[in-house]
Amino acid sequence: MTTLTAETVTDWRSSAACKTADPDLFFPEPGTSPARIAEAKAYCAACPVKQMCLDEAFRTNERDAISGGLTPEEREQLLTPSMPLDPFQARRLDNASARTIAVQQGSDVLVWLVKRRMTVNEVAGRLGVTPRAVFRAWLMLVPVPVGQKRSTEASAVEKLLAQSKESMRTLVRMGRSHDEIATVLGTSQSIVSASLSVLRQREDALRRLSRKGPQDALVRLQAEETRVRREARSGLTVQDVIDMHGIQIRRMHSGGATLRSIAQELDLCRETVRKAYREMTPGRTVRTGGELTRDDMRSAA
Repeated sequence: MTTLTAETVTDWRSSAACKTADPDLFFPEPGTSPARIAEAKAYCAACPVKQMCLDEAFRTNERDAISGGLTPEEREQLLTPSMPLDPFQARRLDNASARTIAVQQGSDVLVWLVKRRMTVNEVAGRLGVTPRAVFRAWLMLVPVPVGQKRSTEASAVEKLLAQSKESMRTLVRMGRSHDEIATVLGTSQSIVSASLSVLRQREDALRRLSRKGPQDALVRLQAEETRVRREARSGLTVQDVIDMHGIQIRRMHSGGATLRSIAQELDLCRETVRKAYREMTPGRTVRTGGELTRDDMRSAA
């Protein structure tokens, strides 16, 4: 995929429909009338490089200008939905935050975790997000080693990068817009834009992590995955739980605690705790705490 340079950026901007328009039109102040914003978007609607403009706004985290036909607020909504009121939607919020991190600061996150050896909690604190969001961003940015499989469900961006990375690169080289690529690949334009931005963040991180080349940097990234997964907690496998908390889980369960209450106290996935306990004590009866209620499901989510 072609890397954006000063020359290529200047080249596509020279074809922009807004090059002769008043620049102030695309930097609305608070309280700007809808009619004036619509006037700016009218230029974008007929612009031949609209997708490149939008992609550049995502790449540079543009926070002031109307770019690619979207205001800063509209671009933010594409990546991070509003805070859900229902606790059952908390996981969706984390996933949206993860996409924002991967799109806008993915390269920095990988360098912080691998080169500076920061913990997941330290990175989460710096970004003002949850450790789970940092972990999900990590999964989008670091490809799975050949022949291996992750225990967590892949996001839409992860799936697209795993299945259609080269197809996206080819279509971009052919000059196809993100809308056209999305149609070909059977996904949405926002996922295509996010995936291409994540791909650039990944490639930038690989360059920053090792002078020996991307393959050496990739080995370093994948070597850190176990540490990142354990620190994030939400990505733990059954064996991770046994290694970290096996003795404690058996002791608490022997003392009368249900696996549900143990999972809540240790801040672990209840299903992973249940599987870990069954693996440690085959043939024994598991006290799960009765049937799940809707509140239990929301709390677990």
